[in-house]
Amino acid sequence: MESMPLVSVIMPIYNGAAYMEESIRSVLSQSYKNLELLICNDASTDSTAEIIERLMGEDSRIKAIRNEVNSGIAISRNNLLDRIKGKYFITQDCDDNMLPGKVEKQVQYMEAHPECGMCGTWARKVDEKTVTFGKIIHPIEDTDIRINLLFQNSMVQPSVMVRAEFIDRYRYNGKLLVCEDYDYWERLSAISQLHNIPEFLVQYRIHGTNISKSKEQLLIENRRAIILRQLLRIDSEAEKYLVMHDSIGALLYPEMPWYEWRGECMDWLKRLIEKNRESRIYPDTPFHAYVWYRWIRYCVKRKELIRALFPKFFTLNPVVIYRVSRLLFMLLRG
Repeated sequence: MESMPLVSVIMPIYNGAAYMEESIRSVLSQSYKNLELLICNDASTDSTAEIIERLMGEDSRIKAIRNEVNSGIAISRNNLLDRIKGKYFITQDCDDNMLPGKVEKQVQYMEAHPECGMCGTWARKVDEKTVTFGKIIHPIEDTDIRINLLFQNSMVQPSVMVRAEFIDRYRYNGKLLVCEDYDYWERLSAISQLHNIPEFLVQYRIHGTNISKSKEQLLIENRRAIILRQLLRIDSEAEKYLVMHDSIGALLYPEMPWYEWRGECMDWLKRLIEKNRESRIYPDTPFHAYVWYRWIRYCVKRKELIRALFPKFFTLNPVVIYRVSRLLFMLLRG
């Protein structure tokens, strides 16, 4: 790179004393040094303020503000977006960690690909003691990421780097207590390409106080609302199939007999492929392939390999089969 553009890392914190110092140090220790870390103390009642003050004394790249009342993560992020100076911004949660080289690799990609507005990475799941116990793998290419947004969030929240030029047009929805990142990425995808670097460059912490666990029903409702607004662009009657579609994406299985459920699911996915072919919202071949890939993932958990490989929307189109194979290889490789 001929230059090193400034990167702004924004970090809302509410009662984050348990993990925040580890998270902050993972930012400050990056090989890419031209960054600022903007922290919003969302009216914490623990020792968050004291930790922020101590760390600010160690590194001048840290700047902090405080909300007078607890306002939620989306509003806190918007407050920080008003203060960034960088060409790019990253939304880092105070319980997650960047791994070495993350920011440098993302800046290199974004500088080389001006058409890309958002760049994420894969992630390792870690527990309270930062012990790895799982992984998060999302599609790499723009088209696959967009199609996957129909089933789930396609980017790991603390991994994403975004061009700051979008701030004036798109903000986080302050009314959403959960899924605010999924909502944001889906809206931004309308104006820019997306990419995921296929490397594990983030530690995503799962613990008992994660907001998604404490507000599980709200999480389901918000996720389904984001999925539905996308499905309706393809099929005006999609709401009738929303619960089924969400179950496929979230790998949830009902109590009804599997042979009955799988038939209804295949009918819906076949309809979705046909409706997309009519509406041309997504390219037909990649769409068919990705829906098939999601169906395979859904069936594998039930050990239904025959139905996975030969669904009602089976095709001998070699390009579709190649794309499905490539997606499965990506998953296995990770």
